[in-house]
Amino acid sequence: MLVLCTEYYENYLLRAPYESNYFTLCTFITHVIDSDEHCHNLLRMNVSCFRQIFEIFKRAGTLEDTIHCKVEEQVAIFLHIVAHNQRVRTIRACARRSGATISTYFNKVLKAILSMQDFFIKPPTGNFYLADGGYPLLRHFITAHRQTTYHLNEFRGRLPRTSNELFNHRHSSCQNVIDRTFGVLKKHFNILNEEPMYNFEKQFDIFLACCCIHNHIRCFMPNDSMVEVVDNFLVVRLLVENEDIPRNPPQSRDDEKRAGEAIRDTISAQMQNDFSRRHQR
Repeated sequence: MLVLCTEYYENYLLRAPYESNYFTLCTFITHVIDSDEHCHNLLRMNVSCFRQIFEIFKRAGTLEDTIHCKVEEQVAIFLHIVAHNQRVRTIRACARRSGATISTYFNKVLKAILSMQDFFIKPPTGNFYLADGGYPLLRHFITAHRQTTYHLNEFRGRLPRTSNELFNHRHSSCQNVIDRTFGVLKKHFNILNEEPMYNFEKQFDIFLACCCIHNHIRCFMPNDSMVEVVDNFLVVRLLVENEDIPRNPPQSRDDEKRAGEAIRDTISAQMQNDFSRRHQR
């Protein structure tokens, strides 16, 4: 009994704290902002961009320093997890914090980002979405013209000849922008590429938070190297891409289809008029 009491006393009552706040801040944060390259590798943004984002939370009052953890450390913990899909036990060794502390501040920062989503994401005021050939043409989902030249590599060396081709050319360009955006998102945040460790609701929140951070990076780091990596990949894919638009999409109701066709035809005609005026000068 005495042996058990002595072991408990030595292992638990005399156990040193995980790390002091001062030591943790000086090692982890100093380690993070050692250089732009190091900060980018760890958090997907340079030092200036990192300082900007945690100052945004401070000014908004959505995150505050605590006696245990400053705002910059809270944000760095969150960014490190989503950038590398790290588990709590891995971050514990890096940040020198307990697992409970890591989880607490991960959720705290996630909540802060979601509370400011209107600040980071500005939804467009358009009344429809562009959709690929796997969707039916609907009032709010506008697909490309079928049986018409579509992919950008098919327009190489020539201009679109008809209003339908012009619409498809720009539709395809927008699809490339979307592919590029998702490509950069997945390069920035490895948590979006791996098997999820969270329930569905938390996965949705994390994805939205990653979109918010992505917009912040694009604003304060327009020359982000990740964009060039994704662009090079898309260029290679564009050179070999030649698949047809799916010919058998789900069927839509006649009234929805007619409404979608009317919207698409109106846009196509407006594009053609503007295009013709510019090229007649």
